[in-house]
Amino acid sequence: MSAKAPVMYLELIEKRNSGFVKNGTDGTAFHEELNCPNLRWIPNSGFKAIMEKHGDADVVAFKEIRWVKNCSTIDKNEQDQRNIKPNRVEDKIPFEKGFATVVREGSTISLYDYLNDVFYNKDSLNRPETADAIYRVMQLDKQAEEIDESDIEMADAIKLVASLRTQVGTKDKSYKYNEERLDAMCAICNVYADSTATKFHALMSLAKARSKWFVDLVVKFEQTILTEVTHAAELEVIRFDGNTALYTNEDKVIKNLGTGNLAKDTKIEKLSDFLKTKEGNPHLTELRAKIQVAKENIQK
Repeated sequence: MSAKAPVMYLELIEKRNSGFVKNGTDGTAFHEELNCPNLRWIPNSGFKAIMEKHGDADVVAFKEIRWVKNCSTIDKNEQDQRNIKPNRVEDKIPFEKGFATVVREGSTISLYDYLNDVFYNKDSLNRPETADAIYRVMQLDKQAEEIDESDIEMADAIKLVASLRTQVGTKDKSYKYNEERLDAMCAICNVYADSTATKFHALMSLAKARSKWFVDLVVKFEQTILTEVTHAAELEVIRFDGNTALYTNEDKVIKNLGTGNLAKDTKIEKLSDFLKTKEGNPHLTELRAKIQVAKENIQK
């Protein structure tokens, strides 16, 4: 990510104690109360304010804008002229657990501009008070973007993100990323970015800015999945044939975990990383169902 690429942190405005607890966390060490919807969709079309010249006076006018994935412009009139149509499946803007982070770079430039300009943003320039506001820009302390070695929470957050890449070159400083774990963290933190390197730097920026929140969210999520996979292996719901993870009763392949002579703990960690990703999420749902069946069979 370019050092000059802006990063925008957003949060839903309406947040309050609901009395509900996140599924699977009640009565556990990962107890998490919900103060907003797990998922809130932001409309992908709306209006922004622009300045127009009327005689000698500058007046505020409203312009219709729309976000379409992989479209470089948010001007609806220009999109219509180019016959660009929205896709009801692809063109969705989710806020998960009340937050979103967007980097203005590459394929996310138009998303950044739309979320910054549209009147759903309480801080949108010249937004009329009558317009419905759904979210706001978080005004984070700029000093929080600098590493403070005396801040233990920030150091923990930085270390957590730093573990996602290793340097493989000495002269050109090239890096190898743990892409599955990186994508999983971006998903749970609702980070929108383009390339792998951009995702990494966006997460690092978020970790510095909201250290405690970041560490709590990521560690709880990762420990929960790791515990579930370990439990599945103990219950013989899953097994490992070499480096391949399978469901025991069906011999159905879940994931090939790589090459080499991997230790069992390493296989469990790699499978956990996979289950956190979008690709692995259906397997995680299936695994949880099979664990529940195994527990019930033990109790019979």
